[in-house]
Amino acid sequence: MSVVLMSAVFAYPDFAPHEKLVMLALADHADELNECFPSIARLVRMTGMSERGVQQVIRRLEQRGFIVTRSNAGRKGSNRFRLCLPVLQAPSTPAPGAPPHPVPPAPGAPYPRTRCTLTPAPGAPKPSINHQEPCAPVGGRAREAKRRKHGNSDQAPVGDRNAVLMLFAEKINAGRYVAPSALSAGQVREMRERGLVTEESLKRSGLEG
Repeated sequence: MSVVLMSAVFAYPDFAPHEKLVMLALADHADELNECFPSIARLVRMTGMSERGVQQVIRRLEQRGFIVTRSNAGRKGSNRFRLCLPVLQAPSTPAPGAPPHPVPPAPGAPYPRTRCTLTPAPGAPKPSINHQEPCAPVGGRAREAKRRKHGNSDQAPVGDRNAVLMLFAEKINAGRYVAPSALSAGQVREMRERGLVTEESLKRSGLEG
């Protein structure tokens, strides 16, 4: 039963007596979606009207748009009715230009918080006090940081130095541009002396003017 819907039916002024009686019987069965599926026999018992009279009123309410009927959509093949009172479809948003309506807090309500403090869950581990390692630099700064860490790249371990020289020699011989700051003069000289690169490939890569 929808008390709100029954109250709306009672308050609506444009129903004939038999229309209001049938609408009240339907509202008495309605759910939260304003839908119900009572049988015609049950409506006859509730209203005291004849079966033909109930059916005529239902058709008239359908024509006026107060109910929408779906045949055989209810329980045990009964019709499902949806009640469509205009008072139930009033917009919930304020009218354009309506003044704001402040809502004061309830008496005794706590003052609203302006800051939020995160409280760890019970049993959560305590946060570490170790300082986080700084993020690794990117691009040229990464190479500069590596040079500072190992000293001059010419003094890096032999295996690492050979790998670096071979990598840059591959780029240079492929004609790809290599920034002059990426290699030291000693590295360029070592690649030339070892025959890893040629003068022509160095010029194409922008390492020799």
